[in-house]
Amino acid sequence: MSKPLPHHDLGLETVHRRGASRLRLAAPAVFMGHSGRQLVTLLDLSQTGARLAFKQPPDSPAGFINWLEFETFGELVWRERLYAGFAFDEAIPMDWLLTTRHESEYIEEKEHAKIREAARSWVVG
Repeated sequence: MSKPLPHHDLGLETVHRRGASRLRLAAPAVFMGHSGRQLVTLLDLSQTGARLAFKQPPDSPAGFINWLEFETFGELVWRERLYAGFAFDEAIPMDWLLTTRHESEYIEEKEHAKIREAARSWVVG
């Protein structure tokens, strides 16, 4: 029987079958594949992959995701309706996870501010 991996209290959940801690969130991201750019929701993130929610399933599994100031290449390794698992070509640095965790507290607030500013510009403009 395998033992759980060591876990540092970073607000990350250890998932034994993945072998890496994962950060649960609901952050806007972009998936860029062969069929073009698509806005997605980043549902969870680890050093080795992510779970994404799509508005429509992508045509191709290969591509990259971009969130905050980060981007990484990889491939969709499973799909279930509009959800997909994205395995990174190379593990991302732990500081990307920590920064994402820190920034995720403010993502919703920043998104609302962008929408308010766009509406204000539209009314004034």
